[in-house]
Amino acid sequence: MPWVFARRYRRPDPWNYADSPYERRKYALKLELLHRANGKRPYGRVLELGCGEGEFTRLLAEGEVGESIVGVDVVPAALDRARRRLAAFPQVSLIQENLAHGLPRGPFDLILASEIVYYLGIPRRVAVFAGRVVENLAPGGCVLLVSAWPAARVLHRPFSRRRELSLAVEHVERDPYRPYLIQVLRKEHA
Repeated sequence: MPWVFARRYRRPDPWNYADSPYERRKYALKLELLHRANGKRPYGRVLELGCGEGEFTRLLAEGEVGESIVGVDVVPAALDRARRRLAAFPQVSLIQENLAHGLPRGPFDLILASEIVYYLGIPRRVAVFAGRVVENLAPGGCVLLVSAWPAARVLHRPFSRRRELSLAVEHVERDPYRPYLIQVLRKEHA
């Protein structure tokens, strides 16, 4: 699967993240829900999975959402562009990693998995991934999930069924062409 993304990233911004009003709205909603879930306090250590070229990573850094931010992607070309975009933010580091094989070591106070869960494929892989996320999430930490609606209810189920996680806040964006669900789940204190 990494080759599919490498092919897409042969050209910059293949999904038009920088200019799309649809993506701008989604970014604003994610930031709003993150602030609501955490009372506008900054998160400590943040992990953004599938950061691509770092467009949302930049918004996290500019908005001081996290004290330190780790962005992860599988495509070297995307990470090269992200490094250039994020050069002014010393609190951001970037790692090349295939998320199907593992995650950077936690604990993290916030883990973002925006529109990546469906790439994992079969439910068993999603369940394993959910376990890895929970394992690397600090007590009291949050995970943000974004997936297409209504499939998101099924895609997010391995997370919502984890007894360590509870729903902090959610929003269904009923865009007429591409609706989606944003959920923020909180890991209960040990």
